[in-house]
Amino acid sequence: PTMPAGTYDLIVLSEVLNNRSAAALSELPAQLPSVLRPEADVVLAHRTRDVPGQPATSETAHEAFIAVEGLELRTEIRDRHFRISCLRWHPREASEDDPLK
Repeated sequence: PTMPAGTYDLIVLSEVLNNRSAAALSELPAQLPSVLRPEADVVLAHRTRDVPGQPATSETAHEAFIAVEGLELRTEIRDRHFRISCLRWHPREASEDDPLK
């Protein structure tokens, strides 16, 4: 799966990540730096009750995105039925000696 072309201030993923394979779950978060504008938000919302046959759990899906360098967990709401995470994108600052600058 790939992110749509363009850059975004907000991406909302609800009830889609737990239907992805482990490989897709690692690829999708890695695409975020190329589509997020600075200070963009990413909202993840999923049931916490896992469904038999789904490749990923909601916890695994959320943690894959929270682990992306540059994404800051701003706030989170959890209860026994759902988990909502709001993340903020802070792209790394290029230093003077950064070869990627």
